[in-house]
Amino acid sequence: MVRLALVGFTALVLACGGDGEGPAQTSSPKGQEDGNAPRMLAPERPAWGAVSRMTGEEARDAGLVAAELERDPTATSITTALGSDDPVLVDRAALSLARIGGTAAAEVFSEWLGDGTRSVSPAVAGAVGLLAPPVGAPGEPPEPEGVWANLERDLWTRYAVADDSALAEALLIAIARIGGRTSVRNLAVDLEQAPDAEENERFERGTEALAILCVRGHSLSTKAIESLGQGLAADAVALRRGSAYALSRCAGPSAERLAGSERGGLIERLSAMVTSAEPGEALAAWRALEALGESPATIPTSILGPEPPDWQQEVAAVRALGASAAGRKELVQRLAGLTPWDVEGPRNHVLVEAVRAMRRATEGSPELLASLAPLADRVAGGLAGISDPRRKKATALVHCELAVLAALRNGQLEAVRTCAEGIAGLPKHYGAVLAVDALLAGGPSLSGESRIDQILAAAGSDQRAVAEAALAGLAEVDDERVNALLRSAMSSDDVGLASAAAGAIGARALDQKKRDPDAVQALQGALTRLTNDAAVEARIEVVRALGALARSSTAKDEGPPAPKPWLADVEALASDGNQAVRDAARSALSAWDDRVAAFDAATANKPAAGFSQRVHDAAMQGADVTGLVLHTSAGDVTIDFAGAPAPIAQASLGVLASNGYFDGLTFHRIVPAFVVQGGDPRGDGYGGPGYVMPCEWSNLRYERGTVGIALAGKDTGGSQIFISHGAPHHLDGRYPVIGRVVEGMDVVDSLLPHDTIDSVDVRK
Repeated sequence: MVRLALVGFTALVLACGGDGEGPAQTSSPKGQEDGNAPRMLAPERPAWGAVSRMTGEEARDAGLVAAELERDPTATSITTALGSDDPVLVDRAALSLARIGGTAAAEVFSEWLGDGTRSVSPAVAGAVGLLAPPVGAPGEPPEPEGVWANLERDLWTRYAVADDSALAEALLIAIARIGGRTSVRNLAVDLEQAPDAEENERFERGTEALAILCVRGHSLSTKAIESLGQGLAADAVALRRGSAYALSRCAGPSAERLAGSERGGLIERLSAMVTSAEPGEALAAWRALEALGESPATIPTSILGPEPPDWQQEVAAVRALGASAAGRKELVQRLAGLTPWDVEGPRNHVLVEAVRAMRRATEGSPELLASLAPLADRVAGGLAGISDPRRKKATALVHCELAVLAALRNGQLEAVRTCAEGIAGLPKHYGAVLAVDALLAGGPSLSGESRIDQILAAAGSDQRAVAEAALAGLAEVDDERVNALLRSAMSSDDVGLASAAAGAIGARALDQKKRDPDAVQALQGALTRLTNDAAVEARIEVVRALGALARSSTAKDEGPPAPKPWLADVEALASDGNQAVRDAARSALSAWDDRVAAFDAATANKPAAGFSQRVHDAAMQGADVTGLVLHTSAGDVTIDFAGAPAPIAQASLGVLASNGYFDGLTFHRIVPAFVVQGGDPRGDGYGGPGYVMPCEWSNLRYERGTVGIALAGKDTGGSQIFISHGAPHHLDGRYPVIGRVVEGMDVVDSLLPHDTIDSVDVRK
């Protein structure tokens, strides 16, 4: 794709301020093995461009790890390394600088990219993609301004002449993570013309970059939709697969444009792809159809049939069928002839997801749910006779989902609440949380005063997971009792309850009838009270809620609302030690340009507070850790850290594991064909070791088996890890990669909700 539509593309670059001329190309990653390359090279791993080839030990010795821990972009270790003659040291210093981020780092990279006489390696270009531009108004796609707009321009100027594929890919991840409307437009032109065969992979990277821009909130242009449509019709698998992937991520923010005349052609081409045997093509097509809310013209007999496709593809298929009325009709017919004992292993996920997908039937065709009553009876009748614990658990998951569907039809929730009783490996509250889901979904049989009473009662439950689910759901409940209940929940010191309540208060602020000005005092109190690292996520939600209440107005006045007094509390967060909290505060102030400018001035070029001493200690104590072996209730999973430049997180996890921290914790989040996630001592996604770590973002790509750190924003990672089932490239560059599974992916595939991590061995 070096010369795709180059004339038109270069014109666009020039229109954006670039000079159209690039520097001499630097060497490829292989070329970095010469000269002053380090003594030890990490294994090659899939990346956007090239990954720093310096070991964690060498990065420590160079003082770069210490600079990241202190979040100091002006550290002598970084400035000295950037001026080194050793290209590998320069690459690693660029990585550290990008991870620290901020305006100071952006200015360094802008000067670097804008200097036509200075070379840029693939690793440096990839590092630029790790910079986090300032966040904008909630719900609006970020548009680069100032130095960030300069970066976007210079990235495109370099990309226009990038003949080296590694450099081109690295520039694309930077464009995807920093760019705005200009980048969407440029990518559309760049993808317009089908590439030569040797450039197919680069075309696919271009569509993935477009997908990342959509995940950040940008919508497709008309030209981009046309380009993706052409890609779906191309002969090359990479073009079809990449175009479908982009549509799967872009359908939401681009819904209005995708409702036009091109839609029919897109559906037709995607329908032809769902039977493909080429790797990943059918999977991408099914996901795009789900995002568009469409079913293929002809549904393959293999779906829920005796000769099914790969389980991830089948999961995507049943989700897509559940997204349309025609698909749900076919899905019911196929489900009616199945029972849980017809499937095994990871295909258990398929049956659970297929039944769950039928929840959407309450929207327009609740009569379909009656067709599943015989299946529900067979499952309930057979459950007691299953002796194998894992098969019984897998069957119970299907039983519970069928109970939800029955409740949506008949309004009887007791069978949902008790659906998991006596099932080893499922918590006591499992059915109660599903009952809250059913109440929130509503429907003809679950409506009226009784439904709201039950939701309010669940919000006060002494079962934390039940209360959190109900509190979060109160965002949409129209009842005069809700606001007082949410204010009361804000007084809790439990971070999960406070987070859920604050999130609901913020969401309700968007509706004049539901907004609660009296919640401000409770939110301010929580902001003052919840100050430690364990409460970062709650603080973020509180700040967002304060911003939402400030932006909303009790009158339909024109123009921005008058600033509210409590914004002073938000402005004071310019000095908060956590980047994610500061980002939330800046976003909360977004309606007032003068306050945003003052906030930026207060944070510009000033390093944030360093991390807890516990993080520093762990980074040193676990320096020799090379991997982990998770002994789970489903089998063993071996994780290798080699090749992932994340020494702080790797060391911290190693120390925690050595101390038995993970023993008995669960995989609290299983999203089939996406990720499995565990390592939370609370078991609800809000827990951690009591400290947060710096984000060790890299330009490694998320592939099947990649292990990452779960986040609630920059620098909020702790002990929660996740493992990718597939290749979710929209996560690239925004979730730290710590390693990959080298043994036991079959175990990862078969993990069920609330399976346990029995113990962890540390490899050194």
